[in-house]
Parts: sequence; structure tokens; C-alpha cells
Amino acid sequence: MNAKKILITTESHEVFVLRTDRRDRAYGICGTCGREVEIVTLDRAVSLSGIRTGELVRMAENDEVHAIETSMGHILVCIESLERAKHRGNTNEVIE
Repeated sequence: MNAKKILITTESHEVFVLRTDRRDRAYGICGTCGREVEIVTLDRAVSLSGIRTGELVRMAENDEVHAIETSMGHILVCIESLERAKHRGNTNEVIE
């Protein structure tokens, strides 16, 4: 008896909603933290933490900081996880 194999492919889309306040800060639900947190761009995360871009990307890939990649390829970083990473000293950078 020959069994048939059926391959089912699905495509899913996720919507990420950002809320801004009067000071132009953005907030969204961090999937890892499970609550609303301030979200910053990768450039802003570098400026706030003193951690180099490449290191932050590596940390995001290893879930050391929580990040979301938009459909346009931009990386948004959970500021709370960034602060924890900065305090853990996960970088060789000198933070002023």
C-alpha cells in the first residue's frame, strides 16, 4: 500500500503596535518580557548603552537583549532588557 504525503505550507504575519507619548517615546509589548515597555531603534540603543551596533545585534540574536525586526528590516530594542544587559556588563565597551 502506497501512502500519500501531503506538505502543508502556511504563512503567518504578526502585527506589532507601537504607542507614542508626548515626548515621542515609543512603547510596545515585548514578547519576552510579556508587558508594555519602551522600545528604541538600534541607533538609539547604541547611543544609550555605549554598546557597538554589531555587539547589540549579536546580543539580540542570543536573546541577551529583546529585539524585534520590522518587515522593513529595522531592529527595535526593548529598553528594559538593554538596561539589564548594560548592568550585567555584557560588553567590553567603556560606558560613560
